[in-house]
Amino acid sequence: RRVPFPSLQGNRRLFRCSLPSRPQGRRPRGCSTAAPPPPPPPPIHTHTLSPSCARWREEREAMDTSASTTPAPALIELRNALGKTGLFIAAGRAIDTQRGDQALIQDPYAAALAGPEGFAFFEALCSHLGGHDRTSRVVAIRTKFFDDAALRTTSREENRATQVVLLGSGLDTRAYRLQWAPGVTVFEVDFEEVFAYKNAVLASGDAASTKCDRLLSVHADLRSSGWIDALIARGFDPSQTSCWLLEGLLTYFSKAEVHRLLHCIASHSAVGSEIVADVFNDATITSAFTRNYLDAWAKHSSPMKWSCNSPVPLFTIHGFDTTARRYGDEGANYGHYPKESEALRKNLAADSDVMPVTRLVTGTRNGKTKEELLPVVEKEIQLSE
Repeated sequence: RRVPFPSLQGNRRLFRCSLPSRPQGRRPRGCSTAAPPPPPPPPIHTHTLSPSCARWREEREAMDTSASTTPAPALIELRNALGKTGLFIAAGRAIDTQRGDQALIQDPYAAALAGPEGFAFFEALCSHLGGHDRTSRVVAIRTKFFDDAALRTTSREENRATQVVLLGSGLDTRAYRLQWAPGVTVFEVDFEEVFAYKNAVLASGDAASTKCDRLLSVHADLRSSGWIDALIARGFDPSQTSCWLLEGLLTYFSKAEVHRLLHCIASHSAVGSEIVADVFNDATITSAFTRNYLDAWAKHSSPMKWSCNSPVPLFTIHGFDTTARRYGDEGANYGHYPKESEALRKNLAADSDVMPVTRLVTGTRNGKTKEELLPVVEKEIQLSE
């Protein structure tokens, strides 16, 4: 197991030699009277940066953070509402975008949304995740997977979705960067403070224009029961086919909250509606392999609470015909998956949960009514509490 070295700057005492002291005023023959220059400080990280990562680090170090156009109050409020989760993901999207021809996604707004704080947070956590290159590639794969699912659902010939709902949208930019089919409305649901920061950043840079028919923000807490009413009040129509995106969301909920959220979605989804989510297995939040990362993450964001080794049965309980893929599987690879991770993935069975695994889930709403689903869901909630 690779264990990243701590910063040597704070641990110099570990390397002091216990040599006998020399009498004052005496020097060995042939030595200069001038004091030797101090050795250069050791690097903070031991891994090698890829060219794209080195480029963004140089750009970030050259930035004048005092001249940031983002209002400080907006950033403070964002930290209170979101932690640094959205900043971290935006930094990952920005790094992949800077790969040029080798990039999997293109997000011209991600770097501004991440800002110096987001890049610094990304850099700090990457020492626990296998380095900048691997982490940004995984972020890009997840982003692309959700992109493709949304575009596929809204452009198909039969039962086309005209409503896309991003729950816990954070600093998402899909409304601005994807080429949506005509007639699509994008709903973003999150805390008011998140939208305040995001809108301030987008307004301070080059003009950002949406590529969907309508973009509507909904200020709501997804843990409360009122979020669905707020969504409907903004124009969402439960009788129309929808596409629900739950990206990087469910792990911050308790098990009972996950069941309530999925039941609410299913109860307001027409037959043929799609749901897309990412689900961590239990080892992701309990394994010794991820402990340092989770401890660092919890200091700056909400702690991860929920995981599930079998997401397909879970979503089936809530009326969705579901499939799940791991990173690197067909449909979740794109030729972008890190080679060092691919070797490990091939040695694990598809249903193995010995190591940390994330499953990308897609589900289609079947014909079961909410009345048919409710007894099983209520039982699951009771068992969870």
